[in-house]
Amino acid sequence: MMKIWNKVLLAPIITLLVAGCDDLSKADNNLDKAKDSAEQMKDACRAKAKNMTDKA
Repeated sequence: MMKIWNKVLLAPIITLLVAGCDDLSKADNNLDKAKDSAEQMKDACRAKAKNMTDKA
């Protein structure tokens, strides 16, 4: 019984690992986009904060 469960659980894990290797470059691209977006938001917040401080 345990051998069957091992095969049942091992097959999806191997499939995910193989599929995950193909998607790694996509994940890197998404990470780069997220970093760029965060930098843009940080710069916009700094500019807005400076504008508000200058007006006060």
